[in-house]
Amino acid sequence: MTRGTLMNDSRDGNQMNEQVKQQTLLRIVDVLCVAAIIITSVYFFFAWQLQSWQVFVAALLLLAFSSTCLLGHYMVKNGRSTAALHLMIYGMLMVFPASTFLVSGLGIVSGVALVWVVYLLALQGLPVRSRGWFVVLALVSGILTALIDQWAGDYRQALPELQPFIGILAGIVFLIYAYFAVQNFTNYSLRTKMTAAMIFTVGATILILGLFIVNRTQTLTGLMKNRLLAVVEEEAAQILNTTVIQAAFTADQSMVSIASDVEALATGVQDMLAQEAVLGQGYYWDARQELNRLPSAGSWDNDNDDIASVYMPSDVELTDDLITEINAAKYLDFNAPHILQSHPSVTALYFIDTSAATIYYPNTDLASLIGDIDPRTGLWFTTAAPDNNPEGNLVWTEIYQDPAGTGSLLSVSVPIYDQAGQFRGVVAADVQLNRITEQFSQVRAGETGYAFLIDEHGHFIVMPEAGYRDLGLIPEELPINELPQQTLLGHGSPELRNIANRMVRNEKGLATVEINGTERYIAYAPVQSTNFSLGIIVPVSEMSIAFTTANNSINTEIQTALGWSIVFLGIILMIAFGISIFMGGLIANPVEQLRQAAQQIAVGNFDVKADIQTRDEIGVLADTFNNMTEQLQRSVGQLNRRNRAIETSTTVSRRLATILDPQQLVAEVVEQVQDAFNYYHAHIYLLDETGQTLIMAGGTGKAGSEMLASGHTIPMGKGLVGRAAATNDVVLVPDVAQDANWLPNPLLPDTKAEVAVPIAIGEQVLGVLDVQHNIVDGLRQLDAEMLQSVAGQVAIGLENARIYMQTRDQADQEALINAISEKIENAVTVESILDVAARELQQAFGARRTIVELSSAKTPVNGQ
Repeated sequence: MTRGTLMNDSRDGNQMNEQVKQQTLLRIVDVLCVAAIIITSVYFFFAWQLQSWQVFVAALLLLAFSSTCLLGHYMVKNGRSTAALHLMIYGMLMVFPASTFLVSGLGIVSGVALVWVVYLLALQGLPVRSRGWFVVLALVSGILTALIDQWAGDYRQALPELQPFIGILAGIVFLIYAYFAVQNFTNYSLRTKMTAAMIFTVGATILILGLFIVNRTQTLTGLMKNRLLAVVEEEAAQILNTTVIQAAFTADQSMVSIASDVEALATGVQDMLAQEAVLGQGYYWDARQELNRLPSAGSWDNDNDDIASVYMPSDVELTDDLITEINAAKYLDFNAPHILQSHPSVTALYFIDTSAATIYYPNTDLASLIGDIDPRTGLWFTTAAPDNNPEGNLVWTEIYQDPAGTGSLLSVSVPIYDQAGQFRGVVAADVQLNRITEQFSQVRAGETGYAFLIDEHGHFIVMPEAGYRDLGLIPEELPINELPQQTLLGHGSPELRNIANRMVRNEKGLATVEINGTERYIAYAPVQSTNFSLGIIVPVSEMSIAFTTANNSINTEIQTALGWSIVFLGIILMIAFGISIFMGGLIANPVEQLRQAAQQIAVGNFDVKADIQTRDEIGVLADTFNNMTEQLQRSVGQLNRRNRAIETSTTVSRRLATILDPQQLVAEVVEQVQDAFNYYHAHIYLLDETGQTLIMAGGTGKAGSEMLASGHTIPMGKGLVGRAAATNDVVLVPDVAQDANWLPNPLLPDTKAEVAVPIAIGEQVLGVLDVQHNIVDGLRQLDAEMLQSVAGQVAIGLENARIYMQTRDQADQEALINAISEKIENAVTVESILDVAARELQQAFGARRTIVELSSAKTPVNGQ
């Protein structure tokens, strides 16, 4: 099969795949159009039935989206798929969140459906370069839709009877799309297949978890209501006890959530510091460029537009190690803001290292607020440091006044240790006291009851003004960084003191005590995660009306918690969706790189490398692939060198056939050899008549000219050249520094490798071809074999030249003799004969004087 046939078959296959994708995309758009029209019709029905303007406006938005889908269908049929998908996706991104502002209860379903449909549309019809952008937009819009549904006001219209219908319709659309996906699964890329598998696994897990949470929540709700009824039937005081336990549990969960997130953030910092050699290079944020000293205080500060404040006291020097550490820790930018958003009571998150470098969220221009102070002296650092916390546990501080001016705080701190066990700093979160107060002010008991919170030493964390009045105390004003002194311990009546002692011992209970002449209940329960204790004080007379209030409060909290649980599960599902897409790309991208590299190699580009840094199976495969490429490159290089060797040998042979002058022959050979293989130097030595000395006959470059002019010689047997001539064998030295017999030449100082090849005919050595290179191992056996072939050609050429010169000299001699003989024959006298002989011999030998002597003695001829 020819290459053209293969290309045509490939093109036909691609066209078939495009047709299948186009047909599938059209079916997906059709299903979306049908679903949009159905939902629009249902909304108009409810708008007419309820006479609700909110539902009517939402129906109009859906009508506009339905029209967009129909237009998209027309555009897809006419080959304008990309434009159609852009139109429909942007429509979904706007309509879904906007409709949530009008109708409540559908945010989770709408958000999940938005992400799923946009991903499927993008996967089926958008280019790879823009697909990720739209998926990110869908994730943001889906999360926003879910949050709007939870946070938007009460003006919205609730449609509880529509929720099952929308859920069923979304499920049907999901199953249809899943069928399309399964039907075309073999046509999808590896990235898409892996992403789909991860999405299915994570989605199924979250769905099962969500059903379990809902079921458990409903079960717990029923149990709590039954228990509350039993408590009411038994005595009103138990209602108060339940309320305080519930409030303590809520407070504990809030504190546990904050502490858990801070511990997770601390783990992230430890991981960043473990990789600071890579993360600290400043690719994301470079302290060397971003930090500057303030002119006034001399402390270090960064730009106020940055995500976090980065602060260091004036006595800290910005060393390379500190820069690397700050650069690595600055990757907190990707986690800390989300934690702040998740916990309204947390006013700040920060990391302080052992050199006082501080990364503080949010960016409050910290250096200007606190001046030039050492943050390591604060409770947030000293409490968690090894001196006070050798076990390295998470710790809560006592209340103190924030130096940054945000009011009274308590902090949760986690020490950071590196892999060697060295203390590296503290990750901490500040919880503002007034926000905790706001949280506990919502805990109601009776008409005038209130909640208060104390720490393990009895210091007040939360105490409303009514509590201070009842106890006869004045709220304490805390100076900056000072601990509270006011305590519940040792104050009031013996009963109140006993209750205070039990609270600081983390006990729970219910007691009656007289305060200011009024009989009151005090219910208390520990907040386990912080060693705090929550108490509720309410007049006994008001407990008759506390049941209704407590019951409503519990129901509200449970419904809110359930709603938020569903919201969080939906958000987690959407985030997991995005992570699945990212992880699919992360795993598939190396495979795609290998594919592209293989294509490059297929067209002859052996310089391409698969740049994959992972150490997993794909990384090992990439290393093997690169090794194979290097071997192919070496093999092709060797083949090319062999081809050049053959070409050079052929060229030398062809040239030698036309050169009969040995000197010209030698010059041609050395130049040809050096040019063909880019050697450092090449020259030829010829053996003199004595057979004991090698005389340089030709060499390349300036060094060759100088050696030739100076009559450079090498004795037989000395050095690599002499050894090759003496042994009539190739002498190859890849690294001349390792050969004791190598003779250095000051004219060739960069020689690193050398090969000497005898020029011989049989056992008769005529000379040596010597080649030098300026690269260690630059000359190998292949070069030696090639040069042997060239040396053989040179030997033949030299022998031919010798024979030619010998024949020519003999012919010249015979011609001279014939010419002299002819002239002598033409002479008629003895004197003329002698004159001709003398004159011709003088000219032939270039003699200054020629004498012919005749002997007078008679020589017998034939014995006579």
